[in-house]
Amino acid sequence: MSGRLLMIGGAVLLLIFGSTLWYTQMYAFYEDLPDTGEITVAERTVPVDSFQGIDATSSPIKLRACMTLDPGAFADLEPSQAAVPLVAPYWFDCFDARTIGKALESGAATAYLAASGEFHGSERMIAVFDDGRAFMWRQLSPEFSK
Repeated sequence: MSGRLLMIGGAVLLLIFGSTLWYTQMYAFYEDLPDTGEITVAERTVPVDSFQGIDATSSPIKLRACMTLDPGAFADLEPSQAAVPLVAPYWFDCFDARTIGKALESGAATAYLAASGEFHGSERMIAVFDDGRAFMWRQLSPEFSK
């Protein structure tokens, strides 16, 4: 067997493996979440509009959601300083973690702990803008993120 044939075969296998790995990370396990018209934040029900969400059973931190809601629903909640939005797959374009993160840093958005302990080691966070846009995700809880 010539070395050239061996190298071509290895490159083809590497291409197939890489493509499969990319597909599974970007598409394979995600499912659209149904728009129920409400979400639960800190054990209270908050009505939402224009809900778009994705999640996966393969990992508790794959949740990403975009929506509009009444920011006044969070007036009596304590803001969270530990919110770090996680990057969404490129095709879920309503959720831009970098923009949300900058808005949280500048004070243009406020983050709240929506739920803790839904899955071991994760917290569900929500960032709310004054104009009613809101973004939800799960992140690792503090004991796992250090």
